[in-house]
Amino acid sequence: MRTKLWSPGLVVAVMICTAWAAVGAQYGLGGFTHVWGRYAEGQIGLLNEVSVTAGPLMTLADGSVRWDFWYGIDPVQAGWLGTTPQPIDSRLVNVWLDELGWRFWYGQPLAVSASYSRLHCETEPVPAELPYVAGEWLSHSLTAGLGLRLGSFWALAEVGLRWWNWLDVASVPAVSSEFNLYLATGFSIPFNPAGAHEPREPVESFEPVLEEEFPLDCGDWNWEGQVGRISNLDGALHFVVEEQQQRLMQRFPCDLWRFALDVEFAAHSSYTDQYYQGVILRYEDDDNFYAVDVRGDGYLRFVKVADGHSETLRSWRRAIGYRPGETNRLRIVAPGNEFVVYLNGNRLCRVYEVSLRKGDVALFAGTSGGNSQSVTFDDLIIREIPADTALDPRSLHTQQIELAQRAAATLLTGAGAVISFAEGYEALGFGLAAGALYSLLADSTHIVYVE
Repeated sequence: MRTKLWSPGLVVAVMICTAWAAVGAQYGLGGFTHVWGRYAEGQIGLLNEVSVTAGPLMTLADGSVRWDFWYGIDPVQAGWLGTTPQPIDSRLVNVWLDELGWRFWYGQPLAVSASYSRLHCETEPVPAELPYVAGEWLSHSLTAGLGLRLGSFWALAEVGLRWWNWLDVASVPAVSSEFNLYLATGFSIPFNPAGAHEPREPVESFEPVLEEEFPLDCGDWNWEGQVGRISNLDGALHFVVEEQQQRLMQRFPCDLWRFALDVEFAAHSSYTDQYYQGVILRYEDDDNFYAVDVRGDGYLRFVKVADGHSETLRSWRRAIGYRPGETNRLRIVAPGNEFVVYLNGNRLCRVYEVSLRKGDVALFAGTSGGNSQSVTFDDLIIREIPADTALDPRSLHTQQIELAQRAAATLLTGAGAVISFAEGYEALGFGLAAGALYSLLADSTHIVYVE
C-alpha cells in the first residue's frame, strides 16, 4: 500500500511559477506525469534506470499551448561518468515508478530553464530470497540550465542537486544527496497555433462591404409571389410565407472568400418546429449553397446543398440563448475553410467545409407544415476579413462570461490540487495544477485564425 506524501513545497513552487509565467513573455511552463507501472526484471528496457524520463510535457508559451514530446537522462545516475546508479538495481527488483514535475523555460532561441521533479519508487526483490529488501522512497531533483528552441525542436542541459527521502527501507543507504546532470531533447506539437502576443481583432473593427438597415424610404424590397410576400415594414425586411412546404428568399451580392455576417431577426409566428428562418451562404444557384436554419422552437442546423442533394453537416441542436418572439442576433464567421455560427453571443456550431468557395448570401423564411410564417430581418452587415488575422467573434458580454468561467475553473482546480497534495495523491494533484494553469493562461477556444 502506498504511503500518502504531503508536499507543501510543490504547491508553493506551482504558485510562484504561475505568477511568474503570467507576467512573462516568451515563456514556457509545463507539468509532466509519468506513471510507468509495475515491471519485472528486463521488461522496461531504457526505463530500467531511475534517471530516465520521457514526455509528453504540456507547455504554455505566450498563451499558446504545445505538447512537448521529449526524452531525457541523467548521466550521473546512468553510470556514464563512472558512478554507480543509486539507489536501486532494477535487474534484481520489481519497480513501481512515477515521476511528477514542472519545467520552466524563458527566452527563444536561447533559453534558460529550471525544473523540479519528484520520483516515487517502490521495490520488491526478485526472487524473494535475494538479499535486496523491499523499500519505498522519494528522489527529488532540482536543476537549472540552458537550452535551444529552434522551431519545433529543442534541447537543454541542466545541472543541480538530487536528494533522497527514505520512507520505508530496512537500512537507510549512505547516499543522501548527489550532483545531478540532466540532458533532454524533444520536439513540440502546437495545440493551438497562435500566441497571446498576436492581436485579437474584433469583428466590428473591419469596415462593412454591405450594410443594409432597410430604411422606411426603401421601395425596392416590395415583392409578392404565389407563396407569400417580402416587404419593408417599420424599417425592417418583413417575410410572410402563406403556404406549407414553401420558402421565400432575398439574395444579396457577395463574392468574398473570407467574411463575417451579422443580422438580426425576430420570428412572429408560433413557437413550433413547423416554421424556420435563417441565412444562405455562398449561393451559386438553387442547387448549390449552404444554409443556417433556425427553427421556431429554438433549434439550429447547418446544411449543405450540392448538385441538388442536401446534406446536414450539423444536425438540429438547441440554440442556447434563443429568444422566441424577440429580436435575436445571428453572427456567421467564414474565414475561408470553415463556418462558425453564433446566436446572441453563444457559439452554436463550427463546420469545416470548402466545397463552395464563393457565392451570394441570402435571407430566407419558410414553413415545413404550418401556415403564415412571419419574420423580420434587420441590420444586415457583411465585412471582409483579411488573411493572417486572429479574429475574436465574441461580444463583450460573452468575453466577460468566459473570463468569469475561467476564473472559477482556476480556483476550483487549484483548490483540488492543494487538497490532492495534502491527501497524498500527487499524480492527481499535478494534473489538477496543470488544469488550473491551462484555465488561467491558455488561449480562448473562440479565436478564429483566418489564413
